[in-house]
Amino acid sequence: MTISSGEFYELVKGTNNIKSIKDVGDGVQVEGTFTGTYECKSNNRQCEIKGKYRMTLNVVSSNNPLD
Repeated sequence: MTISSGEFYELVKGTNNIKSIKDVGDGVQVEGTFTGTYECKSNNRQCEIKGKYRMTLNVVSSNNPLD
């Protein structure tokens, strides 16, 4: 993650907790929460980001086992 001052923050620890996955139309809706700790090595600062999300993903069927 790069912020406007040009500093680069790298994810050093994070969690993603999925609360639900539901069929909706031609896709699935995923809901969850996340936290992430980011560190900037050039200035030895850390910041934490927390949040929640709900997103709908389109599902594409394929006969390819690698998909």
